[in-house]
Amino acid sequence: MRRIAPMAALLAVAVLAGCGGSEPSSSEARTRRTTTGGGSGAATGDSGVTGAPSASGSGSTTTTRTGGGTGGGAAAPTTTTVVTDPVCLGSNQRVDRDVPYATVSGVDPSLLSLDVYAPVRDAACPRTHVLVSVHRGGWSGGDKADIGRRAALALREGWVLVSVNHRVAPAAKYPTFDEDVARAIAWVTQNIGRYGGDPAHITIMGTESGAVVSAETVADARHLARAGLPLAAVRCAVLADGRYDIAALGRTGSPAVLAAYGNDPRVWSDASAIGHIAPGTGMARLLVIVRGTAAERASGIALANRARASGVPATVLTAAAFSGPALDDAIGAADETIITPSVTDFIRSC
Repeated sequence: MRRIAPMAALLAVAVLAGCGGSEPSSSEARTRRTTTGGGSGAATGDSGVTGAPSASGSGSTTTTRTGGGTGGGAAAPTTTTVVTDPVCLGSNQRVDRDVPYATVSGVDPSLLSLDVYAPVRDAACPRTHVLVSVHRGGWSGGDKADIGRRAALALREGWVLVSVNHRVAPAAKYPTFDEDVARAIAWVTQNIGRYGGDPAHITIMGTESGAVVSAETVADARHLARAGLPLAAVRCAVLADGRYDIAALGRTGSPAVLAAYGNDPRVWSDASAIGHIAPGTGMARLLVIVRGTAAERASGIALANRARASGVPATVLTAAAFSGPALDDAIGAADETIITPSVTDFIRSC
């Protein structure tokens, strides 16, 4: 089986309490929603996280969420949904493994399968957020079992987690990875309701190569279109520690990139997510998490800036002191105070 090493308090969301008016319905009583306006301006650099991660992941976080047109401006209001009823959070998860989302002759069925982690909860609970996880592995490895702490995060929040496999290099090459993930998302839109998930609230998440595949899937409308979906089918994307300029990577001679994308510079340019971001496409809102040196962070910052310039709200979160595996492992950790709170708050708003 293809395997790699695994890649705090939750950020509180203020809600109005004690308001007068009629008694809320049963579904309204189980969730709370708050609507907030967006910020203004579009940063050209990255927001900062100061301090190295400690054993408990403590540190300080600064993020900037922007929207609007090419010069910034007010972002569209966002609605934050927090599950408040313990019955709807669920005390445990139902896990359905190796669910096929597509079949292709001659392809190992496990490569075209997904796992669903759904909270076991009252049938009267409203449908909840869906988190689609794309594994890392340098396009040639990884597995949907490599979810780190994401299942625990989904259980705490009452979300449905879907972890996806896709075909891998060198047997498969771009755009196969993106098309497989798009097919998995199509399966989610058609089937997730029976797990209590809301197909109108899908967030895709990936780290490293999983972030790159996720970015390409939500930026280039061709991939989801081949699965019968518009870009707007995915509401938000959490992209962590990806290098999104495939053309630049190809020019370095990276063996992983050449195995996944081939040797043609025209394919590299066509694959790069940043070249497909445009105004008015319905592209997902972005949370881009960057780490490492300034050069390593530059790709994610450039992606976010292109999104902002196209009117797509984008947040950059800098976690420079994390290693790649530590960053992947931090997402969803209950006692982690740098990455998990921002990811949780962002998905709640999607």
